[in-house]
Amino acid sequence: MKEPIYSIGVPDVVKIGDDIPAILHDHELRIAHLHAFVKGSSDWTRHLALRDYLIAHPTIRESYQELKEKLTQLDWKDGNDYNMGKDLFLKTQEKIALLWHKERIQ
Repeated sequence: MKEPIYSIGVPDVVKIGDDIPAILHDHELRIAHLHAFVKGSSDWTRHLALRDYLIAHPTIRESYQELKEKLTQLDWKDGNDYNMGKDLFLKTQEKIALLWHKERIQ
């Protein structure tokens, strides 16, 4: 796509409580998926704990990679379905990672 982003109706900012414009659900337009968290928040800690846990546990990291590769072979309506395919694995490993992280910082 070579059109400026403003010409297709994508907002510069979507604030908490705003309706998400339909165009942001068009996964054909997506070129990146970013997460933004408040430093020190529970989401911040959860993501960093999982990242560090996967770095420290190559077998779990490889299992996650295999799952993602298997999921990419399926036909998905959109990225949300792909994410649901990872959900159980991630929620299980996040709990373990948070306990592991808590032990490391004590």
